[in-house]
Amino acid sequence: MTARAVLGLAIVTLITTCAAVWVTLQQPAAGPAQIGDEPAFSALRERPDAVAKVIVTSPGGALTLTRAEDRWVAADRHDYPVAPDKLRQLIVQLADMRLTEAKTSRPDRYARLQVEDVAEGAGSRLIRLEDADGTVLAEAIIGKQRQRLTGTEPSGTYLRRPG
Repeated sequence: MTARAVLGLAIVTLITTCAAVWVTLQQPAAGPAQIGDEPAFSALRERPDAVAKVIVTSPGGALTLTRAEDRWVAADRHDYPVAPDKLRQLIVQLADMRLTEAKTSRPDRYARLQVEDVAEGAGSRLIRLEDADGTVLAEAIIGKQRQRLTGTEPSGTYLRRPG
């Protein structure tokens, strides 16, 4: 190869590299649209020990768990005892839940995330936590889980406020 050919290839390479860098810098930065890192249920986060009643509504029916003195029971299942450690884990996980990204406000897309209103054939669950006075500490329609697909993308659970 002659020196002239090498010089020509070097110039073409330099121009191509500069063009590639310029095009890359012109691309918008990609990332999730954050709405904040706020707690999903601030009242529950402030008073997790105040929960006295948990109501889970699914397409198959409702389950009501109540605190009876120092134990938890399924009130509508003849006061069948509930494992307190499992219920405590649920309450702690809901209190630690944080809102990170808005997905859709279009009701026609709720079924895709399984956050549609609870009805027969729906994949959603309505969960409601109340204190002893009946004050709602947390209420949400819980949808499907989003699994982590890449190392930088977090996993999570879709939720929607009723109404």
